[in-house]
Amino acid sequence: MLQDHDLEHLNSLVSTADIGANEPLARFREHLAGRTVLASQLVFGQDCPSADIPGHVLLASPMSLPAARLDMYASLSGTGSLYNGMFGDGQMLRDPGAERLRLTLTDRPPAPLALQVTVCVHALSGPLASLTPELASVLRRHLSRILLANPVLLHPAILVHANNEYIPISAALARSHHGGLPRRSHFLGIAGLDEKKLETQLKAFVGHPCVRAAMSEQGVRVTDKQIKGAENYDPKVTRLSLVRSMLLSTAPRVEFLGSVMELDDLVAATDRPRLPFSGSLQGSSPLRPQVIALLGNSMTSAFGMVHTAAAGTQVPASMLRSQIDRDFLACIRARMGELRPLLAKTDPLLEKLRSSVMRRIFLSRADQMSKSEVEHNTLAMVRGLVEAGAFKNLEEAAVFVIAHTVGAKRENEILPRSDTTAAIVFLEALGKVAGLGDGSDAATLRSLRAIRHEIETIPPRPTPFRDDWLQACDVMIAERSMYAIMNQILPMPIRSHGADDQLSLDLGGPGNAAPTSPATARRTRAHI
Repeated sequence: MLQDHDLEHLNSLVSTADIGANEPLARFREHLAGRTVLASQLVFGQDCPSADIPGHVLLASPMSLPAARLDMYASLSGTGSLYNGMFGDGQMLRDPGAERLRLTLTDRPPAPLALQVTVCVHALSGPLASLTPELASVLRRHLSRILLANPVLLHPAILVHANNEYIPISAALARSHHGGLPRRSHFLGIAGLDEKKLETQLKAFVGHPCVRAAMSEQGVRVTDKQIKGAENYDPKVTRLSLVRSMLLSTAPRVEFLGSVMELDDLVAATDRPRLPFSGSLQGSSPLRPQVIALLGNSMTSAFGMVHTAAAGTQVPASMLRSQIDRDFLACIRARMGELRPLLAKTDPLLEKLRSSVMRRIFLSRADQMSKSEVEHNTLAMVRGLVEAGAFKNLEEAAVFVIAHTVGAKRENEILPRSDTTAAIVFLEALGKVAGLGDGSDAATLRSLRAIRHEIETIPPRPTPFRDDWLQACDVMIAERSMYAIMNQILPMPIRSHGADDQLSLDLGGPGNAAPTSPATARRTRAHI
């Protein structure tokens, strides 16, 4: 394991005075020439590679990771009188024994920084971070503090064990669902935070030669996949750039992409924000469509949507929703001048948004979702598309959502998996947030009848849920027709049960109201 004094020495090899030199990493590379990661340290069960990896450093062996989850977190926080308080009262750990961190009679300091980094990367790469957002937030902040103080850790020659492979720390974070490089949002909410000092630290971090090397140089990747055609099992050693490591999985990467864009904005030579890794994606690079597709997939993940249906689960409601990442959406919005034209043609960005609309609103399991969850996801999708700058207003976003769920542009004539109740809630939510048409009775009825006609033209078999959606349209049309007649007779407009004052979703944040639809502002008659 890399000890703290070894890490201090590595930091000293790239001093502040060296940052502007022609070869700022000369002493560091000279030191690496004498370091080797032994094959016996790269453990895969009972197997190891057949050859050592010279010129590299391994942070910590997976054998040194604590076996018990609570002990793993204790390695970050310390215990007893040496507990640093990072987990508060321990409730965020979702472990009955968490109070032992504070109340144990054993005083144990936090583990060496190398093991702490390994623990954070492991935790942020696993499923627990998805269900415990407050814990993931604490781990990101802790890891970012370590990296800001020790940017040398980002050099691709320093390897960490994550996801049963040995890779550079930057590549491990690029592969993780909830990990990223240091960014401003990791430190918000801290009492007495000096934002100017934080910005200075972030600028120094992104300008550090080891961080620049992480972005531009290939790194070693050791996996337990057998080389094709080999007679004997031998873990595979390859080299990949950071962007290629990130693209090994198409899962959303909100934290990592958000951190890359924010850091890039701090040092960009132009006021025009660039797409992530634009320096590596010049011209007709085959990786550019993949990066844009990953941006589209990550964009909808930043909308704060329900990702686990509550019905039948035993987890708190706070664990069911992804958190809204407004900083990520702001980065996307700033780059929408380059991205929006891609929505008008067949492009990976459009394809990802198209598939995400149905998949993320209904989770492909709408029969298990509550009405409030369907409504929340619908509102989050429409407002999020406007927040990210993909559409100019709520009406345009709602038209896009309708077209790709129950309209002519849905994929393969598939309808969302929904019963009649969930379908009604979906249509009501669209009426609330943007109006169907201009929000008037006549326009709403025209929209509902057009949706029904589109669904009715689908062959009845083999199209699941077609009857549920037709019945939902019939119910909505009948209700709205009734209110239209009453609104013509009565002096005061009748408001239906889907009133706007029932909405609670706010993507705008404090002091920054969520996007407002012109149709909503001028609507006076009954609401869907």
